[in-house]
Amino acid sequence: MIGKPKLRLTIAVVILVASLWLTWSVQIWGSVSQLLQGIAVSIIIMVLLRERTSKPFAFFFNGFLVSFMLTSVIWFVTLGIAARAFSFSLGPLLFMYSLAYVVLPRALLPVAISAIVYGITKAKLKPWEILLSTWYFSISAVRAAYDAWWLIFVQPYLHDFYSSGAGAIALDIFLTFLAFLIACVFSFAYLVIKKPLN
Repeated sequence: MIGKPKLRLTIAVVILVASLWLTWSVQIWGSVSQLLQGIAVSIIIMVLLRERTSKPFAFFFNGFLVSFMLTSVIWFVTLGIAARAFSFSLGPLLFMYSLAYVVLPRALLPVAISAIVYGITKAKLKPWEILLSTWYFSISAVRAAYDAWWLIFVQPYLHDFYSSGAGAIALDIFLTFLAFLIACVFSFAYLVIKKPLN
């Protein structure tokens, strides 16, 4: 019988493989794939740090280190495969851009998910910690839900489609605000149920 840590790691690997499959075979599902990768890495973080840290700061810091290393490996391995498939070079400029604009945001998502799970199951988080964690997770979840809705229910029925930069910015602002409302509701429920000290 598979133990709980091995079972969780197996689930994480399956989710990770599914996210990579979405990235490469259905290339327009980028936000859904990113959310799945975040969930997979967060499961790995919870397995690795389950009994070693009792203080929230130590858990978040160690979780970020684990997440940054795993996300970097996943991203650069897939980027290396893409470089060979599409014949482009991995120069220092692309490396720095990937670290700042791709790896870092993706590395923070598993930490946010892990913080939510940690706050629910173990320690009582401060109000701003649970709000920031749920907001960061909600942004990715809302974006993934919107993209899935658009691709399944809207795009197949469009013959001509025009997209502007202003429209994309307005959509991002709306989804970020919607995610903030969801995070506020979740944080309020958390504070009522858990009753943190400060």
